[in-house]
Formats: sequence, C-alpha cells, structure tokens
Amino acid sequence: MPETAEHARLTRIQEAEKVLPGLEGLADGQGVLAKSSDYFYPARLIMRMPGSHKWLVKWWRGNIYQMGHELLTAFSEVETQNLRTSMWKDAASHMEIPLGQWCLACQSNKLTKETAVNEPTIAKFMYEIDNIL
Repeated sequence: MPETAEHARLTRIQEAEKVLPGLEGLADGQGVLAKSSDYFYPARLIMRMPGSHKWLVKWWRGNIYQMGHELLTAFSEVETQNLRTSMWKDAASHMEIPLGQWCLACQSNKLTKETAVNEPTIAKFMYEIDNIL
C-alpha cells in the first residue's frame, strides 16, 4: 500500500517525539538544546569529537546570551551530558532545565542578510575571521 503524505508526516512526528538515549541517539546534523554557562540554547550537532564524550556544536544565530557570557565563536565543544534532545511537546522536561533566550527566525526581521551587513553586532563573525580582519 503506498504511503500517503499524511502518514509520512505522522511518522516523522512520532520519530521526533521519541526520547533518544544518550550517545547512541545523537547524530550529526541533529538539532539540540546545548548548555552554555547556566542556560540551554538551540544548537546543531556538527560532529562527535573523536575519543571523547564531547560534540562540536554550531550555535543558533538568534541566541540572546546572558550579559558577560556571550560566545566568542559560532562553534564550540559541549559535553554530551549538557545536550538535550527530543523534548517535543514535553512540558515536564522543559520545566526541568533553565532555557536561555533566543529569537525565532520566522519572527525576526533582524536576521536578514541586509541587517547582518549593515549592523555587524547582530550577526558577528566567528572569532577566527574576526582575528584575520
């Protein structure tokens, strides 16, 4: 029987709702909440660091960090224990961790290419690029 678009959508939602166990459930490219200082912010897993329990993550550009805790680069290493996944529709899990602030791409007009060029403080260069410039 051919798979309908609705069935495929429901399957994707069910997969996203599964609680993924520790290291085995994490995969390159997966969206996560990662801890930076005292709060969790959206990030994307880039790769597992060989021989360790750390992941290289790319932080969401719309993160609004605590005063004095702003990241110097868009990428950093985060311990596996400081990553959270699969909290879709799980209010109890959300209540257990301190979430930082971030703006959503669909609600923000400040994350456009034009504003990034005109206002460099909004979309900062990575630390390495900043040093070269």
